[in-house]
Amino acid sequence: MTHSYSAPNLPRSTDAVPRMTAADRLRAAVLLAATLAMGLVAAVYLHWSETIMPALAGTDDRTFVIVEQRLDSAIFGPFFMGYGIAGSLLLTGIAWAALAGTGRRNLWPWLITALVLDLAGIMITMAANEPLNQAIRYAGDPYQLADPGAVRAAFQEQTWTVLNHVRAVATVLATVCLGWALVLFGRSTAIGRQR
Repeated sequence: MTHSYSAPNLPRSTDAVPRMTAADRLRAAVLLAATLAMGLVAAVYLHWSETIMPALAGTDDRTFVIVEQRLDSAIFGPFFMGYGIAGSLLLTGIAWAALAGTGRRNLWPWLITALVLDLAGIMITMAANEPLNQAIRYAGDPYQLADPGAVRAAFQEQTWTVLNHVRAVATVLATVCLGWALVLFGRSTAIGRQR
C-alpha cells in the first residue's frame, strides 16, 4: 500500500515575518527611547535608595556633607538631566502623540499612566527633594564648616530618603507601563501586517 504525503501549505518566508512601515518603525523607536529614558531615571533613584543613602547613613556628618555635595554636583550632567529627566517626559509625550491617530487605543492607558507617574516623580523631585538638596548644595566648603551636623540635619536625611523611595517606585512603575506599551505595540503591528 502506497501512502502519499503532501506538505502543508506553508507561508513563504517573506510572508512569515511581518514588516513594519517606516512610520511604525519611527513610533517603535520613540517608544523604546522613552522606555530607556524612564528606566535610566528609575535606576538612578533606585541606586540612591538601595546603595547610596544606606552607605552614607553610617558616616560622620562632615563625610556625609562632602559626599552629598559631590554627588549633587555630578548628577547635574546633561545626560541624566537631559535624556533622563526631560527625555523621559518628552519622549513619552511624543510617543503618545505619535500613536494617538493610529487606532491603537489599547496603548493609551499605559502611556497616560506612565506620563502621570513620571510627572509625579518630577513633582516630588522639584517640590521636596530639590529644596532639601539645597541645604547641602549651598552650605559652603564642607572642610571649613563649623557645624556639619547642622547642615546634615537641615538636609532631613530620613525625609529625603522616603521621598526618594516614592519617586523610585513611581518611575519603576512608569518604566513597566512603557515596556508593556512597547509589547502591545509590537503585537498590534504584527497582527496588522498579517491581515
